[in-house]
Amino acid sequence: MAFADIYKTGGHKRNLGHFANIIKLALSDNKISDKEQEVISHLKRQLHISDADYQKILKAPNSIPINPPANLNARLERFFNLISVVIADNKIKEKQLRLLERITVGLGFIVSDTKRIVAKAVNFVVEGYELEKFSLEMKKIL
Repeated sequence: MAFADIYKTGGHKRNLGHFANIIKLALSDNKISDKEQEVISHLKRQLHISDADYQKILKAPNSIPINPPANLNARLERFFNLISVVIADNKIKEKQLRLLERITVGLGFIVSDTKRIVAKAVNFVVEGYELEKFSLEMKKIL
């Protein structure tokens, strides 16, 4: 373990786990499209992911554990980011949806409602909902 890893905050660890999920979704078809890369680059900056952490996650995204936030608003924001990667290249792949369902459970959403929650959430983002409206609508169905 690197010396700097000892001092990573809980928030940074959550960001690393979230970013690893983003990469897993993008790599689910074994390649990252240009549009997916645009979303990834934006989220990398937003989450304060260093180039070194990016390379580490890119090589082994499954080595970083999911560390979900306890706050519902933060979980919905993460969920929104994940869906943004799934729809980035205008091709929603079945493999990505199955992985998104597993990640949704890891984020703390109800297991028995996962398929319905993912279907509704993806539909909201495809329809162009921004984060605020997405969160409001998701809270109605959770």
